Amino acid sequence: MYLSLFDIVILFGALQGLILGLVLLFSRPEERISGSKNFLALLVLILVYNGLETFSWSSNITTFNYFFSLFPNVLIFGLGPCLYLYIRSFTQPEGFSTKTLLKHFAIVGVQLALRLFILLIATLNQRGTVLGLWSADLDVLHNVASDNLAVVAFWFYLVLSGRELWLQNKRNQLAPEEEQTPYKWLRTLYLFTVLWGVAWAVTMVYPVVFKANQSSYYYPIEVLQVLFIYWLGITGFYRIKVVQVESQKRTNAYFEGIDNEVVEKCEKALSKAMETDKLYLDPELTVGKLADHINISSKTISAVLNQHLQKGFSEYVNDYRVAEVKRRLARHETKTLTIAGIALDSGFNSMATFQRVFKASENITPKEFVALVAENKSQKV
Repeated sequence: MYLSLFDIVILFGALQGLILGLVLLFSRPEERISGSKNFLALLVLILVYNGLETFSWSSNITTFNYFFSLFPNVLIFGLGPCLYLYIRSFTQPEGFSTKTLLKHFAIVGVQLALRLFILLIATLNQRGTVLGLWSADLDVLHNVASDNLAVVAFWFYLVLSGRELWLQNKRNQLAPEEEQTPYKWLRTLYLFTVLWGVAWAVTMVYPVVFKANQSSYYYPIEVLQVLFIYWLGITGFYRIKVVQVESQKRTNAYFEGIDNEVVEKCEKALSKAMETDKLYLDPELTVGKLADHINISSKTISAVLNQHLQKGFSEYVNDYRVAEVKRRLARHETKTLTIAGIALDSGFNSMATFQRVFKASENITPKEFVALVAENKSQKV
């Protein structure tokens, strides 16, 4: 078996991307990149799939050709949504609702449904034509249309990501240091994806204009894709971990300079804000709002929470929200309100966040908690 230099570069790039994607997915909490690392991991794994697909046809290794030929141009539609949601996750640490995820990844589902439909027609074609449809014709039509649509969809999300990045930069100029997003890292990531998007667009236009060879014109963008993966693995992942470590060191140093009386005062003020004033019921509560309410700086609040109480802001507030939900469920308020209604009244701004936080806190789902409460009540009767 002979492998060209191009084949070797693509294969090694895909293998490194696979390792990086798995590291991002299964890393321990203290090693995770800020924001939702899962979107970045999924972006990398999609690039890995695309790289392996390219390696399959360029190396003439037919072992997996059948698999890749069944579902081309499906996962590639997830690149744009992954980039956009990763950037946006820095200002939405509580996560995204199921509705939001379905909206952004719906195009991937549509592409998968189309491929399955073509596969069904191919199966039926073995017994003859189906309403005049032939799978080979549908396959060519789908590939041509989806090749171009994928570029358009990717650029649509590049525009959305650029707008989100611009808004984050404006917020950073007004927000305290501990609430700022790592703008330099996100800007570098965005610029690299824009460069890749330009190359992708040129790749689609070039053979039409210059009648180029139908396979060789893919080489530049595939090599650029490998460089993108290498950059993420060697530079991007390392840089963001360095940013986190430096940020943690600054927080530690700041906390050590706070007088014990100030720490005690801040802790009491936080407890009063939550237990008496019930600020956790506000779904839009931020560190800044809390700081204004108790007249203590955001930086001091974050330092006390992280170093003294060993909790992040979201975790601290969500603990009170979960406790509120449990109290209301124990009072059987589900007779007048749904679980979702109780969760939203308790300060959660989405069911996806509520389900995730409640399960992590109690090790059971809200429905299982309701059933457990009902069972305990029946045993007492």
